[in-house]
Amino acid sequence: MYHPFMVMASYSITDKPSNLNDIRRPPGDGTSGGGYASSKVTRDAVLQLAMNRIPLRDYGLVSSLTENTFVKSLLSDGKSSAAPNTFNYASTSTNGIAFDGVEIYPAMNNTVNQSQPAAEICSIGVHVGQGMGLHYHADGFSALNNGLSLYNSDDYTGKTHPPLLGFGLDGVALFGKYLAANSSMIGYSVALDEYGGHDHDGIGYHYHAHTEAAVSPLGKAYTLHLLLRGAWRGKINSIPSFWSNDKKSTYLGF
Repeated sequence: MYHPFMVMASYSITDKPSNLNDIRRPPGDGTSGGGYASSKVTRDAVLQLAMNRIPLRDYGLVSSLTENTFVKSLLSDGKSSAAPNTFNYASTSTNGIAFDGVEIYPAMNNTVNQSQPAAEICSIGVHVGQGMGLHYHADGFSALNNGLSLYNSDDYTGKTHPPLLGFGLDGVALFGKYLAANSSMIGYSVALDEYGGHDHDGIGYHYHAHTEAAVSPLGKAYTLHLLLRGAWRGKINSIPSFWSNDKKSTYLGF
């Protein structure tokens, strides 16, 4: 059987200002006995050699959340007692890559908490962990073409569908979010499923950046701005050597 892949090689660093200095609470190293206040943090990114294989063959979609098998997930690695869901049943590191070459991580961090209310990412949705590698945890869409964000409202001009942003490692394409001003775009009225994706107009199943109402650990309501939620809808068990050629790197940043 033929198993074609698209291999994306990058330094996993943006060609735009990273805004790392505007992060209120960068990930700490988790080694200090004095708690976060005594932790070492980093605001600088380094060049990495990121090699990601995107399967071009359609391996189908899972029918249940835990159908995909993980070497370890955020849920198991964080020793959480929570029930599996599309946020925590996810890779401990990369689960996709954006078109700018920067890797995409799940919305949750390695403590199995949302990165956004933890104030550990910047306004364009990125940060660096202790490994100093830049990666997305959130959608940093901008209404203005400010030269900072992954995409902006100009990318919708003359289009019939939100722009392509990247791919999940399961081979499912990721597109930008639907804007209220673009209700005539195809697929606008087709609801996203729990994985953040849908299928319409013969395009095939794909993910979208999207927003979701949430409540912080302190009981404050806020809005999650999501790129990839975490769990893959594509059948990774059917993709040859999906885990064996992966360095299985754990998220470095606490």
